[in-house]
Amino acid sequence: MTPPRAFAVDPEDPRAPPEEVWNALSAEERRRVVDMLPAARPQDREKAERALAEARRLVDEERMRADELRMRADELRMRADELRMRADELRMRAEEERKRADEAEQRAAALQAELDRLRRGER
Repeated sequence: MTPPRAFAVDPEDPRAPPEEVWNALSAEERRRVVDMLPAARPQDREKAERALAEARRLVDEERMRADELRMRADELRMRADELRMRADELRMRAEEERKRADEAEQRAAALQAELDRLRRGER
């Protein structure tokens, strides 16, 4: 008995035709059968879709973590800049205090010298 030349793909259980049927099909009929077949078995497709969804979820999570880390890094840079500015202000204030202390010591020394002179009766 010769296999029928026409072949229909069952949408509930899509499979390629048996080899003897495939061999009996023309090139055009083979293209039609191939076009009717899914790229993957439904369970493989579902598994691939679940894996893709999970991969996308993981990518989204990693993007969120990366965004959080960038925001935290920006916050830390801003805080570091604030601390540098505060340190500069404190250095300037300390330098001003040293200058005032030096001036006060010089005035005190001048006053002490004048006091010593007056005690000795010098003018």
